[in-house]
Order: sequence, then C-alpha cells, then structure tokens
Amino acid sequence: MGERTPLTASANTTTAWTTEAVRQAAIIMSTCTLYIVLSSCLINYNKFLMHPGRFPHAVPLTAFHMVVSFVLSGLGYACFGKYGYPGMDVVKHNPGDFMRKLTPLSILFAVSICCSNQAYIYCSVPFLQMCKEMNVVMIYFAGLLLAVEKYNGQTLAILFIVMIGCWMSIHGEMNPSGVGFTIQMISQTSEVIKIIIQQMIMQGMRVDPLTMVMTMSPLCLCTLSVGLYFLWEPGTLADAHNMMFHICLNGLNAFALNIAVALVIRYASGVSFVLAGVIKDILIVTFAAIFTGALVTRLQVAGFTIAVMGVAAHSLVRSHQDFVDSFLSRLSLKKPSADRDCEA
Repeated sequence: MGERTPLTASANTTTAWTTEAVRQAAIIMSTCTLYIVLSSCLINYNKFLMHPGRFPHAVPLTAFHMVVSFVLSGLGYACFGKYGYPGMDVVKHNPGDFMRKLTPLSILFAVSICCSNQAYIYCSVPFLQMCKEMNVVMIYFAGLLLAVEKYNGQTLAILFIVMIGCWMSIHGEMNPSGVGFTIQMISQTSEVIKIIIQQMIMQGMRVDPLTMVMTMSPLCLCTLSVGLYFLWEPGTLADAHNMMFHICLNGLNAFALNIAVALVIRYASGVSFVLAGVIKDILIVTFAAIFTGALVTRLQVAGFTIAVMGVAAHSLVRSHQDFVDSFLSRLSLKKPSADRDCEA
C-alpha cells in the first residue's frame, strides 16, 4: 500500500504538467494567429482604402491611426496601469530625456508609415510585401557602416540568398511602377534608419510595445501635422465622410495589431515570433493574389519563397547564434577525423 502513493503523486504531477503545456501551447497559437490575421487584414485594408475613389490620402490616414492609437492606449493605461504598460516606469523616471530620444524615431516612423501607405496607390500588395523582405539586408549593411553590427560570414551568405530572392521578385513584376518603388524604398530606408537609431539610443531601456505606442503616437502626430499643412487636399474631408466607417475600422485594426504584437512578445518565444512573421508574409501575398486579383508571376513566387526562407533562416540563426557556432565547430572537428579514416 505504501508504494502506491509516489506513483499517484507522479501521475498527478505528469497530468498537471501536460495540462500546463497544452494551455501554454494554446496561448501561443492563439496570440500568433491573432497577430497573423490582424497584420494581414491591416495591410490589405490599407490597400483597399488607398484606392483612388475611396480615401487615397496617406498623411491624413496615418494621422488618424496615431489619434486612435493614442486615445485607446491612454484608456488602456487608465484601466490596466502598470500591468498592461510596464514600461511606463522608464518613461516616468526621466520623461524629458526619454521624449528627446523618441523624437527622431517618431519622425522616421511617420515618414515610413506615410510612404508605405502612399505606395499602395501605385503598386500591388504582393510586390510591396516582396520588397519589404529586403529590410533585413538593409539593416545588416547599415549596421556594419555604423559599427552596430559585426561582420559574419554566415549572415552574409544567408542575406545574399535573400537578395537573390528579392531581385527575382522585383524583376518578375508584371506592372512595375518607378514612382511606387521609389516611395516604397523611402519608406523602407526610413524604417531601417529608425531601427538602427533605436538600437543605438534605446539600449538598456526596456519599453513594452504598448508603452511605446502611447508615447510615440503624439510625437508622430506632431510630425504629421506639418505634412497635413503642406499636403492637404481639398477633397480629403469629403472622402473621409464617405469612408468614415472603414477609416474607423481600419484605425481599430491598427491598434489591435499593436496589442497582438505585445501579446506575442509576452507569451511566445523568439522562434514562434519569427515563424509567425514568415506565415504572415506568405498569407498576405496569397490573400492579395486570390481575393484582390493581384498579379503574381511564377518568377515572383520562386523569388519570394527564397527570400522568405532566407529571412527565416537569418532570424533563427541570430536568435540561436551560440548553438549554430557550436554545431559548426563540431562539424569542423569531425571532418579531419573522417579524412584520416579515409586515408587509413
């Protein structure tokens, strides 16, 4: 009789562990799925709104996103406080210094988002999404120039493959637009510079995504107000009135995506986030090709597949660099011994 107690305890422990593992897996799957769906919806929704005859005004649309994000972030902070916005302690510690660091980032972010939305007028969603795969390459080389990144042969080889895939995707475009491509490159360059500067000036500051949204939104709105003054078009208010329902829904979609990103970062691992990003990119292109009639050539499909797999490999290698280095060192140690066996 006395021997059965440990077995029962062990069985209960195993059951509890299995239940917890299933619960954790369900949370990760749910948050990643939410992130993928909301991101895909927002990109295709932006394309829908930026169509001529609906609301083809990139700066006002982006400004509205910032207003919605700031208002809803403020309400969220009022309801959940530090639990939902743990990074606010960093902001309150030295608000003046924090805002000074955020100002150049907000300008670059506003330029990036506006140009990204403007590019939808000239180019298809699949083409623009394929262009965005070049970001990892641009970030790496910009980091090398600014001494933020270190030279790595493995990284360079993987990024070369990404470049080939992106070149195939861009070269295979059926309806190329020089204007649209230039605007998209301005958007991506601004985004890359923002990421590099953020790495340099925000080191050691752990700020969660929702806190970043709440503090960045009003600063971006100040930048966009200058653009609104110089780029305002007479028919903007009439278009806004006609598309008000879709504009509001689009703004809620943008804020919901910020929440989804925060949830994925909180509950999922780095690998899960990378895989979710890969699936998201594939679904965005697939959805646009099937449901919106966007033309995608076979060359673009092949190039996009190569680029996406390269981006995934690059992200996984960076997040597990120690494991990759130890694996390659073991391979290099085994090779001479195998050569000696062959000689014997």
